[in-house]
Amino acid sequence: MVSREARTLRAPKQLAPTPPPVRYGDVHYVYILRSDAKARERFLKSGSGKRFIHKQLGRYFSSAK
Repeated sequence: MVSREARTLRAPKQLAPTPPPVRYGDVHYVYILRSDAKARERFLKSGSGKRFIHKQLGRYFSSAK
């Protein structure tokens, strides 16, 4: 049986080394953000998008009271 002092003096477990980050060209990020932003903008400007915004803001402001 290990004493209480011996249990508290143990060295912490070593974490596994993290792999280096994967780097991609900046063009991929810009393209994805532009594709996503354009689609979201088109949706939010549509009738169903406006209803969605109205419903979300109604929920937000009703819970803020």
